[in-house]
Amino acid sequence: MTQEHSCHPSFLALTALEEFWDKSQFILFLGPWCQPLDKISVDEKINATVLEHPDLVDNSLHQAYHYTFQIYEKLLHQIANWLNRIHGVHLSLNYWRIVIGPFLLLYIQVTYHRWMALKIAISSYSNLNTIGLAKTSYITPINSHEFALFAAESDTWNHQLMTQILDLMSFDVKSYQAYEWSDEVKQRQLLYGTTTSYKKITRIKIKLITFLARMRRLNVVGMCGAGGALGTKEDVLKAVLLSQFTILPILESRAIERAAIEQSTLNMSIRESLSKLMVQDEFSRIVLETLKVNLPIIFVEHYQEEMQKSIRCFPFSPRVILGGWILNDRMAMWAAKLAEQGSMLISIQHGGVYGMLNFTTYEELEKANSDIFISWGWKAINSNVLPAPSVYICKRKEMKERANYINQSNFILWVTTDRMRYSVHLSSVSVSCHEYLSWQEQFLANVKSTILDQIIIRLPPTSKLHTFLQKRWSSLNIQSPNGKGSFFEQLNNAKIVIVDNANTTFLYALAFNIPTILFWDKLAWEMREEAKPYFSALQEVGIYHDSPKSAAEMLNKVFDNPSYWWSNAALQSARQEFCNNYAKISPNWLRDWVNLLANLLKKRDALAPKYT
Repeated sequence: MTQEHSCHPSFLALTALEEFWDKSQFILFLGPWCQPLDKISVDEKINATVLEHPDLVDNSLHQAYHYTFQIYEKLLHQIANWLNRIHGVHLSLNYWRIVIGPFLLLYIQVTYHRWMALKIAISSYSNLNTIGLAKTSYITPINSHEFALFAAESDTWNHQLMTQILDLMSFDVKSYQAYEWSDEVKQRQLLYGTTTSYKKITRIKIKLITFLARMRRLNVVGMCGAGGALGTKEDVLKAVLLSQFTILPILESRAIERAAIEQSTLNMSIRESLSKLMVQDEFSRIVLETLKVNLPIIFVEHYQEEMQKSIRCFPFSPRVILGGWILNDRMAMWAAKLAEQGSMLISIQHGGVYGMLNFTTYEELEKANSDIFISWGWKAINSNVLPAPSVYICKRKEMKERANYINQSNFILWVTTDRMRYSVHLSSVSVSCHEYLSWQEQFLANVKSTILDQIIIRLPPTSKLHTFLQKRWSSLNIQSPNGKGSFFEQLNNAKIVIVDNANTTFLYALAFNIPTILFWDKLAWEMREEAKPYFSALQEVGIYHDSPKSAAEMLNKVFDNPSYWWSNAALQSARQEFCNNYAKISPNWLRDWVNLLANLLKKRDALAPKYT
C-alpha cells in the first residue's frame, strides 16, 4: 500500500468492505478497522493512508464517556415515555432502564464513536467522497444481543450506520450500493434460528422446583441463567439444601423460544414518530433519526409478544433474583416486571477489570440495573456494591487442588487478548491492535532466545489472528484453542504465566498462586485511584511491569528458578492483598454465598412495606 503525501486523499473508505472502495482515487481509511490484521489481502499497490486520530480523540476519552452518559439519561426519559405511549402502558423509568437501557447506552456510545471519526475526517480533508450502503439493504437487529454483535464485528452494519450519519450530516455521498448480509444471516440462523427442548427428567425438575417455590409463597432467591449460577450443578444442589430450599435455580422454558430469523416488516409509521421527541443538540438528533431503522425489533414490533413470552418463560417469580440481564432482553423484561412488583435484583461480577479501571460502561450498567451488585472483593463508596468470594475463581481453584497437580512442566504460558476492531463501549482502555502488537514485539525482542522456545502464546478462543501471527512469528508456538477448558489445564501446568493485559485471566493466575509476570501500558489501561496502590505493590515486587522490556528482563532473571522469587514474603503479601480485593477466595465460599443471599432475602422482607 503506497502513500503519497504530496496530495490529499479524495476518497473516504468507511469500512473494510473493498466493494465500497474506489481504488482509482487516493483513499483515506477512516480508521484501523478498515485494515483488520486477519485480512491482510489489501492490495499493496493502492494509493491510501489511514486517518491519524487517536482512539476517540485520546485525551477526550473521559469527556466522551461522561458526555454519552449525559445524553443517555436525557434520551432514556424521552424514549421511555415514547415506548409507554406506543405500547399503551404506564411503566416506570426504572423498568425501561432495565429493559432498553443497556442497548440505548451502548448504541449512543457506538454512534458517538463513528460520528466523531467522521467529523475528524471531514474537517481534516476537503472534497472527500465515499460510497454508502443503499437504504434497500438496511437491516434492523432482532434484539440487543444481535445489535452488540453487529456493532463489534459487522463491516456491513457499521457501513450502514456511517452512511446514515453522513446523510444526516448532509455529506455528499458519491453513490450508494446494495449489499448481501450473508455472514450476518448465517450468524442469525445459528444463534436464533433453532429451538431446543429439555429432557423429560429436566422438565420434572422444573416442576418440582416451582412447587417448592410456591410452597414458600415465592419468598425465595431465584438463581437465573449463567449469570446467577453458583458453580456446578452439584454446587447448586448443595446451596439449595444448605439454604433449606430458600435458594432455588430457575430454568427458562425452552418450549416457547421463537425462531426469529426472518427480517420482520418495520412499522415505520410508529418509528418515524421518534422524530417528534424534543432534543437540543445535533448528536441527539442523529441518535434518534438513526434509531428509526436501528432500534431492535424486540422493543417495537415484537414487544408485546416478547413480553408475554418472557412471563411464560420463567416458571416462578421469586422475591429476590440473582442473575445477569445485560443484553438478554427476555430476561431483562421479566426481571424489570418483577422489580416493578417489589422483587430485589442482584447481579454478579462476571469478569476482570471491574473495580480496577477508572471507568467502564458495563460495570456502570450492571450496577445501575441492579439493587445489589456483588463484586469479587472490591468495594465502592456510596454504591450498591457488595464484596464476596468469586464463585468462578473459588470453584476453579477447588478443582485444581482436587486434581493435585504436580508441576513438572517447563513451559511459559503467555496469555493474550484481542482488541475489537469496532468500538462498542467506552472505558478507560485506549490501546489499538497495532499498539498492542508493538508491545508484544518489544517483549519478544528482549527475551533470551533460549527462553523463547519455552513460550506458548495462547490466543483467545475467538481470535482471528492465528494465521497472521503465525506468519509474523513463525518460530514461536502460537495456539488458538477452540474453547476455554484447556486454559485451566495449561494454567495449572505452567512454570510461569505471562499476561499482557488487565482482563480476567491474570486474576486466576494470581489467585492460584502461580508465578506470574504482568505487563501493559498503564497509560492505555487507566486504573482508578483506589486500585493504583495495589498495582504499585505488585510492581515493587516484580509482578507488574509498565514496560515490555522490564517484563522480559524479569522473565530472563527468574526463569531458571521462579519458585525462589515467587516465595518471597513481600511478594506473597502483595499478591494476597491484591487478591483479597480483586480475586477474593474462601475455602467456605459456597456457605458464604448461602449466608449472603439469605441475609439479602431477609433485607428484602424488611423492605417489603415499601413495595406494598
